[in-house]
Amino acid sequence: MSKELANNQPSPVRLIIYSIIFLIIAVIVGMVFARMIAISQSNATNNNKSAEFIPVKIDNGQRELKGKILPNFDTTIQATHKLLDKDLKLIAYLTANNDILKVSEGFSVTVIGKVEGKSKDNVEIIRVEKIKLK
Repeated sequence: MSKELANNQPSPVRLIIYSIIFLIIAVIVGMVFARMIAISQSNATNNNKSAEFIPVKIDNGQRELKGKILPNFDTTIQATHKLLDKDLKLIAYLTANNDILKVSEGFSVTVIGKVEGKSKDNVEIIRVEKIKLK
């Protein structure tokens, strides 16, 4: 009976071939998912603005922007949050002197503030003075 079980087991060469095929498939699937994530992240930070979210200049050099506030995890940008349009495209980076941005995370809002400068990718950095909920 033990000879019958020994004959039904795959050879070590077959096990190695199956392992190599499995690894190749896993690497290909991983590369596809990594590419999909990279594409979605580049779309989220794309600077194209939809017509609904065009900045409006108001008095005293201020800007009025509409969008959704989310935390900014990019440590190379001197801003705690970012403003995205409905297509999740980047409109502006945001800073504030208080917790107004943190409290407004995830909400669609109108932001009023002054331009402090631009990031290395030429996106405005806005010092938020006021936020209106939609």
